[in-house]
Amino acid sequence: ARRGYFERQELWNYRRLGSLLQGHPAYMTALGIDAPSGSLGMGIGISCGMALALRKTSPQSRIYCLVGDGELQEGSCWEALMTASHWKLDNLYVIVDRNGLQMEGRTEEIKALEPLREKFQAFGFFCSETCGHDYPSIDRAFAEASDSRGMPKAIIARTKWGRGVTLAERGDIPVKASLTRNDVTLLLDELNKESVSLNGEERS
Repeated sequence: ARRGYFERQELWNYRRLGSLLQGHPAYMTALGIDAPSGSLGMGIGISCGMALALRKTSPQSRIYCLVGDGELQEGSCWEALMTASHWKLDNLYVIVDRNGLQMEGRTEEIKALEPLREKFQAFGFFCSETCGHDYPSIDRAFAEASDSRGMPKAIIARTKWGRGVTLAERGDIPVKASLTRNDVTLLLDELNKESVSLNGEERS
């Protein structure tokens, strides 16, 4: 809403029938959505196609695909990773939000992913790990990835689910939940009180 893609009032319609803000955003329904994110497991495959096309039409362009760690339990993800490696898509960056949680519980209890870095490397990826809450660390991870040639990149960002939002951090809000209006008000108030520093610019 702050970027101007939709009106702030639309936030109150989250996951309602006909809303722009569904559980999984639809392609071209809301501005800024290049591809739908559901069903889970399709994102890396779509990104492979985009990266392969851009290699011919815009060689300097890059594709960034953000996936959840629970999503990597989908077999289609690993088929796509194998495809990316085969075509040496070095303009593809797969960023994994590694918070260890998914809708049903903890990832390692449902279907273990570790050792995740070694799995990406075995599939022909340059892979690094970083703290997903530390901007300088993330910047270094991307810089290291950019230096690798002839192979796709994966960055595993270790995160804490709900970081910065007290209700979420202490587990009062389930991983997948429709928030009440009161929840949303509390969350926005808390986030608005924090000053975020990015690229030396302070904003509230």
